[in-house]
Amino acid sequence: MAEYGDAAESGASLDRAGLRQLLAETHKGKRCPFRAVLVDDLSRLSRDLGNTHTLVFSDLRMAAIAVIDVSTGMSTTTALVSSSVLRPWWQSCTWRV
Repeated sequence: MAEYGDAAESGASLDRAGLRQLLAETHKGKRCPFRAVLVDDLSRLSRDLGNTHTLVFSDLRMAAIAVIDVSTGMSTTTALVSSSVLRPWWQSCTWRV
């Protein structure tokens, strides 16, 4: 498990230290420390829908990394993950991706 954060940085830019570090980890292949990325909302990845689509369906999918939107329960690996299960767990976490 790893934590990558961009607290107080706008999702309007992809040039954020935490996001750059997360994407760099995905290039490590089998040495990547995670198989999924949990986000409070997909807009936290990027405010631009095109950039979000590229991050989720190109960059992360190519590395076999799932993306789970904790707010909605939507996941790239399943149609729906129960947000009633994820939300309490997510709120108890001291870290955020």
